[in-house]
Amino acid sequence: MHDTPRLIPLNDALAPLGVSRASAYRLAGAGLLEFRKIGRGTFVTAAEVARFVSSAPVAKIAPPRR
Repeated sequence: MHDTPRLIPLNDALAPLGVSRASAYRLAGAGLLEFRKIGRGTFVTAAEVARFVSSAPVAKIAPPRR
């Protein structure tokens, strides 16, 4: 039996992705984020959200100044 990927509506995926709707479409156009179109809806798989977030660089935070 095949596992069906969990689909997240694009609007619900924006916060976990940390981007605006316009930025999400720019990322998709650049091939950095993959969408699924079903009917009129635009979705992102949960696996794609996890892949995108884990591929982001680790933030380099300077220690506080004294």
